[in-house]
Amino acid sequence: MIQYDFTLLFFLPVPPTVTAINEEVIGVETRDNRSSFIDLGFTITRADPEVSLTDIVWTYAPNNMTGKLINNRTAIYPRLNFTEDMRSVTVTVMSLSDAGTFTLTATNEAGSHNASVNLVIHGMTFVR
Repeated sequence: MIQYDFTLLFFLPVPPTVTAINEEVIGVETRDNRSSFIDLGFTITRADPEVSLTDIVWTYAPNNMTGKLINNRTAIYPRLNFTEDMRSVTVTVMSLSDAGTFTLTATNEAGSHNASVNLVIHGMTFVR
């Protein structure tokens, strides 16, 4: 009698876990095109298989409005600069209208997960 020993390996896909580095970020409105910026970042962990760049989606919901799809090629928001890995965005020359919720959604074959960061912009005050 011949006996065979073998091991079966199972691949169980694991959905990504998205975490905002900060849940709320506070900035100050800038005027006269002064250089000012704020970074909004996320981590994506535990994903197997890894999440590809095309499976990372950003949405932006201005205060009290419905979210809008944004990405690194949009002309609607020219003051947004995304990192190559699409895990963070820099908002430059901030205005009060930039306030709102930024959400990153990552997807792989096992599922999707998202996290959000709320951007609060305070107006400039002038003393006379």
